[in-house]
Amino acid sequence: MKNQTRRSGRAIFGVCAVALVLVACGAEPGAVDSSTADAVSEELSACTPQIQPVVLATASSQQAAAFAPKYAIDGVASTRWSSDKAATQSLVLDLGKVVNVSSLNINWQTAYSKSFLVQRSDDGLTWGTFIISGASKAGVQSVSGVASTRYLRIQSQEATSWGNVSIIDVQVLGTVDSACSNLLKGPWAFASEDFEPPSFDASTVYSVTGNNIAFTYTGKLFTISGGPISGIHFKQPVNVVRGGHYRLRLDISNASGASATIWWAALSGAASPADFTPIDAFNNPSGAIDFDVSAAPGAAPVIELVNKPITVFPGAGVQDFTVKATLTKTN
Repeated sequence: MKNQTRRSGRAIFGVCAVALVLVACGAEPGAVDSSTADAVSEELSACTPQIQPVVLATASSQQAAAFAPKYAIDGVASTRWSSDKAATQSLVLDLGKVVNVSSLNINWQTAYSKSFLVQRSDDGLTWGTFIISGASKAGVQSVSGVASTRYLRIQSQEATSWGNVSIIDVQVLGTVDSACSNLLKGPWAFASEDFEPPSFDASTVYSVTGNNIAFTYTGKLFTISGGPISGIHFKQPVNVVRGGHYRLRLDISNASGASATIWWAALSGAASPADFTPIDAFNNPSGAIDFDVSAAPGAAPVIELVNKPITVFPGAGVQDFTVKATLTKTN
């Protein structure tokens, strides 16, 4: 599976929403008292990816008591976790609560991992991969990927000639509350469809509830015409500004069947990114992509989301799922 995130995020909060609240509550435009400023500051902090505490670290092995997994989260440069020599070794991090992870900073000792996975879990038992990477030298390596999770596992697949794996320190960056940052309010609107036959009614397989789009397998036969952006198109207005950087995140839930699907997206004023190719609803249920709004977004900017099932129906391809979209401003 591929790492679905192209670049790491920065600040993710729409400041214009605060101004609207002030006016709605009767405050004179431009008049912000110190208590309001403090509240805005706290919300900015809550919505900006920052280092999240790790309450417990465990590992597949430890070389000795002096190299226990707890030393990978103590923030001390002179201590470290070091594993035994084995082909596969892992470090498990318990965040103590669900965190919207955006990236990890891993400070490798000279026994770094040349190939590793970063995995997520709700219970610490069942794991899904959301980052595939590898280190090429000792030192701090930043890896990006989105996951809403309590548990993380760094699983080494290939060690160096040392034969073991050692981490001096690892930091997890993310947010606890993402609701304040979502610029998408919904509802999504059906914009167009590229199904064959042309008379096929997409509303028989897709339904929209606010900011969620649900797909339900019906057994009806249809195909998707060629082209990278063919499929069912959804649009909704969104407030974006020129020079802004934005991240679109998709989270898949309620999946059944083999839910392989391709997503494509466009944002007014931004160059069109590549597909989300694919988002696996069971092992990698989240994906994200960044936009740079380098051109004028126009008077009525929109975001467009296109879903393209990989297979023809009926068959063993996409069956049921719900997707929630989150758009955040990252600068």
